[in-house]
Amino acid sequence: MPKVSWSLEAFAYKKQAPVDALINAVLNTAITLGGLRGLDTVPVVPPPPPIGSFSHSLFGSLFPMAIIMTFVVTVVGVRMTVKKRIAGEVEPGLPIGVPWLKETLGTAVLRALAAFGLFSICGLIIHYNWPLARVSVVEAAVIVAVVAAVLAYIESVAAVLKTRQLPGA
Repeated sequence: MPKVSWSLEAFAYKKQAPVDALINAVLNTAITLGGLRGLDTVPVVPPPPPIGSFSHSLFGSLFPMAIIMTFVVTVVGVRMTVKKRIAGEVEPGLPIGVPWLKETLGTAVLRALAAFGLFSICGLIIHYNWPLARVSVVEAAVIVAVVAAVLAYIESVAAVLKTRQLPGA
């Protein structure tokens, strides 16, 4: 059977990013449901001290967790992409031993900071308009899963396509 070769763009959009999005959504859902076990509702934004803390709220802990998990999933996904490019499954190929981690971390950190800034702005707007808003645990899990999947897809595509700039590419 002939070896199937993907273009880098097709691989990024059709294979690696959907896999990263699925993995990130499942991981974040499991962490959310595990962390919120025993609660009925969750604040959308953390209440101010002394009543509240940053634990158990969408904007205080769950979205930052989704951003961090997206960062990790993206780095692992790019590692797989580099391996496939070295093996010749994704074109253009890469030489063995190409340094990829610095470029990947730079892209992932930049996208994570941008996501954190965007979520901070949205959190401030929601806090201003609905300071005591709450959602059920199931709704929180669905919201976090969707946000995590979208973040992972966007960040994965950007990081995989960034491998075009690796030395030897």
